Amino acid sequence: MDALARQRLTDGAACLEAALYYLSLGWSPLALCPPDHVGIRLVNQNHSKSCKSPGKVPWWAWKEWQDHRPTEQDLRYWWQRLANSNVGIALGPVSGLIRIDVDGEGGEAALQAKAQGDLPATLEFRSGRRDGTGRGLLYKIPQGVTLRTTPEAHGVKQELRFQARGAQTVLPPSRHPDGKCYAWVEGYDPHEMEAALAPKWLVKELSISGSTAQGRTHRSTEEWKKLIGGVDEGQRNDSLAALAGKLFYMMRDLSDSSAIAAVYELLAVWNEHNDAPLDDAELQTTTFSIHRKETIRRTKEDADFLDNFVKNGIDQATNNGDRTMNEPPDWHLIIIESEPAEYMLRSPYWLDSPKLENGYIHLAALEILEWSKLRKQAFVQADVSIPKSYRGWDAPGGPLARLVEHAERRAAHVEMRRDLYVLGFIYRYLKTARPVKTSEDGTTPRWPDNGRPTIRHDNKAYIFKFQHMKSEVQRIHENFVQKELTKALRANGGKTIIVENSRWWCFTENEVEEIGRKVGETTPLAFESLVQPSLNGNGKHEEEHAPTD
Repeated sequence: MDALARQRLTDGAACLEAALYYLSLGWSPLALCPPDHVGIRLVNQNHSKSCKSPGKVPWWAWKEWQDHRPTEQDLRYWWQRLANSNVGIALGPVSGLIRIDVDGEGGEAALQAKAQGDLPATLEFRSGRRDGTGRGLLYKIPQGVTLRTTPEAHGVKQELRFQARGAQTVLPPSRHPDGKCYAWVEGYDPHEMEAALAPKWLVKELSISGSTAQGRTHRSTEEWKKLIGGVDEGQRNDSLAALAGKLFYMMRDLSDSSAIAAVYELLAVWNEHNDAPLDDAELQTTTFSIHRKETIRRTKEDADFLDNFVKNGIDQATNNGDRTMNEPPDWHLIIIESEPAEYMLRSPYWLDSPKLENGYIHLAALEILEWSKLRKQAFVQADVSIPKSYRGWDAPGGPLARLVEHAERRAAHVEMRRDLYVLGFIYRYLKTARPVKTSEDGTTPRWPDNGRPTIRHDNKAYIFKFQHMKSEVQRIHENFVQKELTKALRANGGKTIIVENSRWWCFTENEVEEIGRKVGETTPLAFESLVQPSLNGNGKHEEEHAPTD
């Protein structure tokens, strides 16, 4: 091994040690790409094609760690896969920190002008640039406030930036592409002090509340120009919300579908100028959400989710329909007013399906709004083929509007609360677990290769792979989404562990029994049949195929 290779491994080991220490402080550490990208293709073949900042960008999808801190096992797994990784942290509430990024004399001057002397001593580090410029200040976020990241124009380095939720920062002892390592300023590192509380001027500069949440932040003309020119990956969502909020705020009539289509087209053009544009689904969902918030703000009441027909404008912009539809009289909609609402839809297309009771399929709000999603759910639940697409399904006054207007509304019983419904599924799923099989001598566990729920032989913990849980959701034709499943898992004690280089979810026996008590207190016996072990044609349990040695 040559000297450079040894140096890379030494750097990586130091970064892992730092990551474990940052985790002990309550921060959310991240594994970043190496400064020279050596080995990156082994873990992410496409990373080097899009990464414009070697040594400073997570080499994997890191959105999850903006809300939840990784475990020690997660950190060791990342560095096991790429031992020469740099280290950083996710900023915002998950770490409780924001960063002031100061670049050169211009950045220092801008910072002093904003602070007016109110700049408490806090955690501070220097970048690894050869010229010695660049420093970062980390401040603690006060309770009860939400802070935004300053948008940065794609390809343009600002001299002064403020980074919060949605952004991450590289930290010592990572190595800069210039060759030097990031380093804490003596006397201002986390071993010697805690981060100071963000001063009032900084909180005021970055706070999101009331009108700012709608995108009407007090940005300067220069800030808006930089934002409109496209932003880097970490600022896409916040910038999209800001732009959409500004545009909808300026609209006189929020029900004008042609104006909505124009707004969406503008946002789609803006999105193409971003570094790694958002996908169409996320662009549509965020636009729809901001339109709804602005509608609620204007009416001062919670408008019905299905009565906002912004999707019609989006469909005009994307032109994804092909013919007009008038629903036959056999269409019928039942809205169960749970939280969130559940929609039961009957259609002549699937009335004869032997897989359905009374001809109804169960839908989430977004699935009934979008014909393509409705069609997909109909195929899954009813196993029938229906027309591919229709123009005008969700247009104002169209079929969906008329269905909602004449819908049968039913009050939600306690067992139909969405959170308990999801938790009931998780409990029944966990209770299908079987003890792990072992080798002939009884010493080596043989983990099921399909990832089904298994009881560990050493500590009686319940473990499973999330992919298997998702397959069970599909098997019983539920419409749970990944986000609500992972939220429920974490809220009830679930943790991820690494078993034979694979990630498994883990619950202790006590945690499973506690989930059972929660479900049992408010859930009827009907949920006993919610999840049953998979059966083969003879009514017997399917055997797992244990991996061979």
